[in-house]
Amino acid sequence: MARPLVWRSIGVGSIFPSAAMAMPPGQAMPGATPSPDVSKVRKGLRVAGIGLILASILYIFGPVGGVSGGIVFVIGSALVFSGRSAWPAQKAGVAAGFGMIVVGYIIGIVAAVLNLRNLRAFTGPLTSLTTLDVAAFQYALIAVIVAGVLTEIGVVVLPWRFASGNSKGLIAAGAGLSIVGLLLGAVLALGVLAGVTGGSVTTNQRDALVTDHFIGVSILLVGGIVAGVGYFRARGRLPAAPLASAM
Repeated sequence: MARPLVWRSIGVGSIFPSAAMAMPPGQAMPGATPSPDVSKVRKGLRVAGIGLILASILYIFGPVGGVSGGIVFVIGSALVFSGRSAWPAQKAGVAAGFGMIVVGYIIGIVAAVLNLRNLRAFTGPLTSLTTLDVAAFQYALIAVIVAGVLTEIGVVVLPWRFASGNSKGLIAAGAGLSIVGLLLGAVLALGVLAGVTGGSVTTNQRDALVTDHFIGVSILLVGGIVAGVGYFRARGRLPAAPLASAM
């Protein structure tokens, strides 16, 4: 007499042990719905990546352009910060990175305000640029250095603990290039300003200031694009569920 068939539920790992073992730590099964916090982080990294690229492009027009494009990056960073609960062990790093970005952005606004008078001079024909508020320009450049370095450190720290693969290298390289561009452009400009007497700008000094600016922003542009791509890649490698749920 044949025995009746007895059905019982078994796990996927029992049928396909190799498939279950091949899942990276923290990854959810295919088709799983991302948690709300993970969705926020994914959206945040995408928006922040766009903001990095946009800010580096708009910085060609000076600190005001950088601040305008930086709004998008700050919004994306805020989304990442709001979803930090998905990775409890990384909360402190995300909070520190976001704090640096916000403080750097505020200092950037101060730099733009300090240099408004000089920016108006630069927006006209270069032949009309004959005078500068040297003190305001110098303070603005110093503020730009502080804001840029602080922000770029935040760019690295914000996603570092949950980024993986070559996204880390891209983010670090992009931030490093951006810092080099900011420092180089600002230091060269400060050197030119040291030779300006009584606010009167010679033709050579005017041309040198414009050249120094474009040298700096060209490097910054490359850095912003590289870091932005790093953010996009970090977004694509995020797990579909919080890491804590897989432990």
